[in-house]
Amino acid sequence: MNETMMFMVHTIFPFSIYMIFGYSIGYQKKKKIWEYIVR
Repeated sequence: MNETMMFMVHTIFPFSIYMIFGYSIGYQKKKKIWEYIVR
């Protein structure tokens, strides 16, 4: 039980942080591209 918890923490936690950063950066880029297309 404890080993699986450690495994999940070491794999899912960094992946979730990476996803959050990637999503926010991608959202900003899409926003700029969308503003450029609308204009």
